[in-house]
Amino acid sequence: MRGGIGRTSCYKHGRGALEECLARHCEPATPCERVCDAQAHDALEQCVATGEPREACAERGRGQRAACLEQDCEPEPRCEDRCAFNARGLFGDCVDEGSHRRKCGRRARFAFRDCSLENCKPDVSCEDACEARGQELLVRCIESGVDADECATRVRDEVQACIGEECRPEPPTCEARCEGAGEAVDACLAQECRPEPPTCEERCAAQAKEFTSRCTDNGTQADNCDDRARVSFETCVDENCEEPDPPACEEKCAARGAEVLDHCNEKESDAQGCAERAAGVVDSCLGEHCSPEPPSCQDRCSDAADEFLAHCVRDGIAPDACGNRKVALEAECGQLECGPQPPTCEERCAVEGIEFADDCAEEGVAVDACDVRAAEIVAECVTEACTDDTPGGDGGDGSTEPDTEPGTVQ
Repeated sequence: MRGGIGRTSCYKHGRGALEECLARHCEPATPCERVCDAQAHDALEQCVATGEPREACAERGRGQRAACLEQDCEPEPRCEDRCAFNARGLFGDCVDEGSHRRKCGRRARFAFRDCSLENCKPDVSCEDACEARGQELLVRCIESGVDADECATRVRDEVQACIGEECRPEPPTCEARCEGAGEAVDACLAQECRPEPPTCEERCAAQAKEFTSRCTDNGTQADNCDDRARVSFETCVDENCEEPDPPACEEKCAARGAEVLDHCNEKESDAQGCAERAAGVVDSCLGEHCSPEPPSCQDRCSDAADEFLAHCVRDGIAPDACGNRKVALEAECGQLECGPQPPTCEERCAVEGIEFADDCAEEGVAVDACDVRAAEIVAECVTEACTDDTPGGDGGDGSTEPDTEPGTVQ
């Protein structure tokens, strides 16, 4: 085809115009094709003579030509097919001469490659095929009476869609990459294209199969051998094949992103856009499913109490007094923020100490002396009332109330 018009597009013209159209736009026809062209033209003329519209008759002529080509015209073998035929002959001769089949196969591959490079014109690229399809669409569009600018817009969109959907290059296979390794092709195949290593279960199954073979070779009945092989397999799996850990949340999100990326690349040609879309899916998945659990109310109170203790000690207050106030603060936070929680025995003792220190200071006693005595009171309370080491110890009497009364400063 030359000029973007196929042979069948010429059949709507009369005989003189038809021959001019074929000469101008089409490659020379083979003898068989010329016979089919003549039959198509006769079908067209007979149809027109009956009074039918020329466009309908042209369609009938195209159908006649297609049927003739399919039935009567055997296509010429492709150049690559001829090269492949010659390479197979070379391989057979090489093997007949006594050479190793692998060496002969390598010679045949090189012969096919050299023949293709020297004799075969490269196939039309996918993009060129889309452009040619666009040209045919343009001709039909203009012939149908649509505005030329509108036709050009339609064709441009059609060509872009064709390239985007059909012309994405497939990544080369491992074997194809090794073809360029020359004499090292066998080593490349062995090193780069090895199959995945067998799983633990597959190794156990192979071991059991070998056991069955040895067992039957020794004359044992097959059923007995099968039973023993099954036990051998199950034992091997139990002792050697641990269940893999389930994928982590982050791994699941990464796998989901990879699925989105593959699906997007299959449908669209914007690789950067697909990568950004997949990254967004991963981020969203991580945020929704892989974030740590928020701290509990009690944990927040404990953190706040720890922060208070650090500030208290930095301010120069006695560590024991700061510790007592920290315990009391944590208990008060739990009561106010986290709902009613029964205080532990130690917390009750700490509250008693804080109340004593406040009353002591109101009586005009030095604050440091009040804090020291309060710490002693708390220690005495815990020792006497909280003999249980567990939180909320009851001192053995079933009560969380301290058993002693706070003392006074001497």
